Amino acid sequence: MDIKITNQTANAPTGPGGDKVTRASDKETAPTASQSGEPDVKLSLTNVAAALDQITKGLAEQPALDQQRVDAIRNAIENGDYRPNAQRIADNLLGTEQQLRGPG
Repeated sequence: MDIKITNQTANAPTGPGGDKVTRASDKETAPTASQSGEPDVKLSLTNVAAALDQITKGLAEQPALDQQRVDAIRNAIENGDYRPNAQRIADNLLGTEQQLRGPG
């Protein structure tokens, strides 16, 4: 059995909203977004998104848990020797916020 497919436009597929779907070969006749009145869509990453991506990649390279540090802190708490430095904690939190915000 032979099947022959021809370029028929009567049953052309449509997209959401009933818009005609065009093939790449129809590019020269298909209207562009600016010609059809639709806005051009452009994608760009903000500095925050780029910083988050960099942080995420850095965290992926780190071990999930530093067991040696956990044990040391646990022992210090049990012995009553653990003295958190509130200023250092606050500075680190502010530093993290500034990294996430990005430059400027």
